Amino acid sequence: MLGQFSGNISHEVRNPLGVIDSSAYYLKTKLKDADGKIHEHLDRIKSSVAGATATIESLLNLTRMEAPRLSRIDLRSVLNDAVKTSRIPARVKVVKDIPGEEVAIDADGEQMRMAFKNIIKNAYQAMEGKGTMTVSLSKGPDGWAELTFSDTGSGIASDDLEEIFRPLVSRKAQGIGFGLSIARMVVEKHGGKIMARSDEGKGASIIIRLPLCERKREKEV
Repeated sequence: MLGQFSGNISHEVRNPLGVIDSSAYYLKTKLKDADGKIHEHLDRIKSSVAGATATIESLLNLTRMEAPRLSRIDLRSVLNDAVKTSRIPARVKVVKDIPGEEVAIDADGEQMRMAFKNIIKNAYQAMEGKGTMTVSLSKGPDGWAELTFSDTGSGIASDDLEEIFRPLVSRKAQGIGFGLSIARMVVEKHGGKIMARSDEGKGASIIIRLPLCERKREKEV
């Protein structure tokens, strides 16, 4: 019911948002010689439309998540692609610690990529576009792959460490929090675990554990 309701609302809202966006673009092209204040307001309109559209897409992702289409994937490739295609600000330094050997899991590559990109976006927004983000991947001897996304932002209060994975909870000053909720849904649908650690004022880390292919085969035997 929530998914159907969200779909109907999204359809009704996205159409007028598209009209607003195209109208702002048209005015911007026709008012090239206008003063800077007019262009500033047109840019604000387009930016707000983009933010509203992203919120709608996140809501749809959260309520219409399909069962994963599993295949053997290399986590290194998916993780590298998520970092590469994320719009990370230029003032955010990215440090990657990724092993040389394959880290294979049975997963839906697209869903994993979406989860990682949401976590990456949450990290650089928590740093307000400036700082260091560290992304690491390791292959544990216990049959689990572990990924860690760390930032140098303001951190998370201890009472909020579990709350950040719930819908509508956000670390940002503005906006609605869906990104980490979607990430948790994806991870748990793949039999994994996700948690947050933080020293308030010293940044935060999101840790994901996913079963390796070897572990899944051992359980089946």
